[in-house]
Amino acid sequence: MKNKDLRLEVTLPRPRDKSTEGWIFVVAMWFLSRSVIAIGMQIIAPLVCKNPPVYAILPPLGFVSGFLPKSGWELFSHWDGKWYVEIANLGYSYADDGQHHSVAFYLLCPLRMRGLTTLGMQVELAGSLINSWAFLGALLVVASCYINSGCTQMI
Repeated sequence: MKNKDLRLEVTLPRPRDKSTEGWIFVVAMWFLSRSVIAIGMQIIAPLVCKNPPVYAILPPLGFVSGFLPKSGWELFSHWDGKWYVEIANLGYSYADDGQHHSVAFYLLCPLRMRGLTTLGMQVELAGSLINSWAFLGALLVVASCYINSGCTQMI
């Protein structure tokens, strides 16, 4: 639209693309979730956990009675993370002895962890990065299916 008398040109803003807003939302939620987890595990957990758990029988893999969380990448490798670290470092193991073994876990994550550790990265850091990027990839796939299906609203 032009105004000939004042020699001004007014341009109307282009309508926003809904899919761009969707992608921005997905990446923002991914970043927010990773930030909350990092703050919770690296800052809050070491401050809150003053009385460590004492296991009466046998502690889970990699845990010891009296464990106090300290800031570091090791905090991200507890519970199932210990199994993935063991698989990445030592490979799969199984014996018919009634104990827990690593064969229940899929290969792709420990394989990628091992690949990154051969490049000099800490195994806990490699696992955390793989987990975060895989989560972002899954969010992008779901968002792509949602956006391409013609939906106009986010659920």
